[in-house]
Amino acid sequence: MNNEFKKKYIQNAIPLSSFTINSFLYDDYLSIQNPNITEKLQLQLNKYANNSQNRMIIPLNPIGKIKDNFPKIESRVSDIIIRRTECYIDSVQILIPQNLKLETLPADKNIQSVYGNYKTTIKIHANTITYIRILNFNKGNYPKEKYTDFLTFINQVKQWDNANVVFLKQ
Repeated sequence: MNNEFKKKYIQNAIPLSSFTINSFLYDDYLSIQNPNITEKLQLQLNKYANNSQNRMIIPLNPIGKIKDNFPKIESRVSDIIIRRTECYIDSVQILIPQNLKLETLPADKNIQSVYGNYKTTIKIHANTITYIRILNFNKGNYPKEKYTDFLTFINQVKQWDNANVVFLKQ
């Protein structure tokens, strides 16, 4: 793929209404045993924060969320099949303007499940918040009777993917 095609692909894949791609690296290594894609983006997000009176609310995870909706099914017919092991690592840095004071920062989260695991780490250094999200899915066939457990894992991940940091305007 040429760079222009890759850039258009990235622009279409990002679920945000207003952003600029400052730089990107999209590297795919297609191997039968271990295919992987490395995507490094530097984005400028315009109108991303929500303002509420004297607060600014910023979602920590702008693009790496689970988009699929898994319906609650009372009597599932087939087993749960995760066809391949997958690992998603997202790292987001948020520069804190000097006129803002940190009010609320979510705690780190670690969820372990037979279906995979989810871990977030949030660190502050100087005027930068670094958010790291790791989501792993474990390849396997899981009994249909465990669908509720699978759904619980997915819903916990979705809940934590919507975590916000809150600042007070000074």
